[in-house]
Amino acid sequence: MSINDSNMKKADSILIVTAFLLLMALLFHVGAWTFLKFVVALVIIGFVLYWKLFPYRHQLYPKYAKVMDSGEKVFSPILSLFSKLPNAKVGDKLFVDTKFLVFCSILLLILVIV
Repeated sequence: MSINDSNMKKADSILIVTAFLLLMALLFHVGAWTFLKFVVALVIIGFVLYWKLFPYRHQLYPKYAKVMDSGEKVFSPILSLFSKLPNAKVGDKLFVDTKFLVFCSILLLILVIV
């Protein structure tokens, strides 16, 4: 199997999933805003999983490591926008990476507003 074949299979699966979601939205008369809320909620779930598993990415099984790599391709460029934010010190030698909190807060705000 060549690289083009695997890219084609990924593109086909993405197209099928998108068509299925749009078909379900049409069948159940789900509005565009509800569909957008559903997509944002899925992104939030994926981001929180990425956030929590990121420190352990080298210990994941190969199947989940591939999913983690896909998540890293999506979330790394977005998180680089918030790279200038300082880490918040919450204890002795204990810091919280604020870029994750800011991005998650923005996603939740979008979900609430929409």
